[in-house]
Amino acid sequence: MKYRPPKLDLSPPKRTKIDERREREAYDRAHPWKPLSEAVIGDGVVCELLFSDLEPVKAHFFLGDDDHWYRIDPPERVHKGHGWWIYGRSPMNWRPTNRKLTPEKRAQIMRKANRNLNIGGRWVEDRGW
Repeated sequence: MKYRPPKLDLSPPKRTKIDERREREAYDRAHPWKPLSEAVIGDGVVCELLFSDLEPVKAHFFLGDDDHWYRIDPPERVHKGHGWWIYGRSPMNWRPTNRKLTPEKRAQIMRKANRNLNIGGRWVEDRGW
């Protein structure tokens, strides 16, 4: 029998949990969390929000002209109180990404998120009922 050398594994090295943690910590140092009071109303910066349960949300938000946070996809308004805000928790901190939305895109998202009906003097959200 002829000697055959073993095949070389040319795939990229596997990422370990330690590598992922280091990348996440480097990202957190480069993009620190800021309090909500430092957010600029209506500038169109796409942001990440940290909610009161400290669980990361895989979504992006922006602060609208009416001082409410809006989720971009799917369009949803983040409510600020009364115990029924999005996901059952309230936003605490924010950090910007390197993107901005145009005023037209912001208006479109806000219009879709604010599809409410005024029935009998109260606002009822239109959820397809």
